[in-house]
This record gives sequence, C-alpha cells and structure tokens, in this order.
Amino acid sequence: QTPISDIRDRPLGTYVDVCGIIMCCDDMDWVTARVSGKAAARRSITIVDKSTRSINVTVWDTWAQRNWRRGEVIRIKNARITDRGERLLIMENNSILEVNRPGSAVRDPGLMAVGNPH
Repeated sequence: QTPISDIRDRPLGTYVDVCGIIMCCDDMDWVTARVSGKAAARRSITIVDKSTRSINVTVWDTWAQRNWRRGEVIRIKNARITDRGERLLIMENNSILEVNRPGSAVRDPGLMAVGNPH
C-alpha cells in the first residue's frame, strides 16, 4: 500500500494501491470516451489516509453511480497516477475498488487517527 504522501514522488503512469477515508465526493457527470465514443459516468472522490494527505480519485461507470458516503473506508488496487495541475489517481479496467462493509476485510484502524469526519 502506498501512502498518499508518497504519490507526488512517484512517476506519472505508475500504478499504486491506496487505502483511505472518503472526505468528499463531487457530483457525477457524463463524458464521451475518446476511443469508443460511448458515454461514461465519472465522479471524483477525495480520500485521506493516515499520512493526513488527501488525493482525488476518478472513478467510472458503476462506481461513479454509487451513492458514496463520507467516512467510508475504501481500498483501491492498481490506480494509475496522473497529473492535471495536481497529482490524482484514476481507476482503470484493471483497478479493483473495495468498500468497507459489515464483515468486510477493508479495515485500517490507523485511519481512525485521522479523525472522525462526521
């Protein structure tokens, strides 16, 4: 797992695994994919980890349409580092996103030191 504080030092295009608490979500919007020409749902989610740094993560389609809640812990595997004026992460087809749910393995007690976002 890569701390968010280390992402700015990683090369663009690198794939990383991160775990963080959702601090806020932008509204979902629709964009047209360059290659396929198909409409795709997109949303930006801001997460913070125990390094207390935050980063925006772009999620697509089903994940973009999900009703995200502030305070949920998520783990993303294989998110690609990109830069659009600031470092951010993009989920791609090979990315995996897991959300904390009752009975889920997505837990990181160290994140609770970041503070209760409620």
